[in-house]
Amino acid sequence: MDFDDDRATQVNGDTALFGVIGYPVRNSLSPIIQNLAFRSTGMNSVYLAFEVEPKKLAAAISGFMAIGVVGLNVTIPYKVVCIKYADFLDEYSVQAGAVNTIHFKEGKLYGYNTDGAGFLSSLSRNGIDPKDMSALILGAGGAARAVAIALARSGAREIIIVNRTRKNSEKLKYMINENFRNIGVTAANDYKDYYKYSEKADIIINCTSIGMNSSNIPIDSEVIESSHIVFDLVYYPLETSLLRAARMKGARAISGIEMLVFQGAESFRIWTGIEPPYEKMLEAANRNIKGDN
Repeated sequence: MDFDDDRATQVNGDTALFGVIGYPVRNSLSPIIQNLAFRSTGMNSVYLAFEVEPKKLAAAISGFMAIGVVGLNVTIPYKVVCIKYADFLDEYSVQAGAVNTIHFKEGKLYGYNTDGAGFLSSLSRNGIDPKDMSALILGAGGAARAVAIALARSGAREIIIVNRTRKNSEKLKYMINENFRNIGVTAANDYKDYYKYSEKADIIINCTSIGMNSSNIPIDSEVIESSHIVFDLVYYPLETSLLRAARMKGARAISGIEMLVFQGAESFRIWTGIEPPYEKMLEAANRNIKGDN
């Protein structure tokens, strides 16, 4: 179907409403890739970005349900807190303790987590199997939880969690140990600890927002070696300071843009039951990140 076909882009009384909630969220790429998916599949649907202040989250969730919103993606800082609004949770969101996808259905809120699937799909696309790997994860929020659980389910040998506060890294360590007893898990005190753990890591994964819209870098580039795989969940800019440092060291560098698209595609599948147009969604995301509109 031609993307310019008026029948595919018309908004009317039958248009189904979807969106992404976060704070901030106005620069999210999700509306671009999801609206393309809806047009590509000929669905009468529209996807918007909803920037919701923390104190208004509960009211917003109730409002979305009341006006008949079909589905939402959830991003920073609401992936963990949105758990408490769910009537039903899938296995991945229960294990990760976070949701990134909401489906309103029959007056109930169904919560899902597709971040882990998106992360693994991105690794697979780059020919990487995390089985038996040692992973150094930076951060302990909702995205870090999903990534850690995905690695554990895929047979990673060891997971090291480095976070600003010991409490959150310990909480994630406990969560992994509770579900996967054959994996070595270390909870580090703060970002200084990556010095002593980076040497034995096969893959370094930035699950923080450090580097988003800035030149900041979450770790000292001196710890990156050519043998490392460096995965940055931050996707804007397309080449973050962390990825640039990794490439300069000869390490394998992977942008979070693919994970964004893959997790969004899985959300699309949950909401619609339709096979998502992955490649078209990825092409649109890359094109818009680069500014080639």
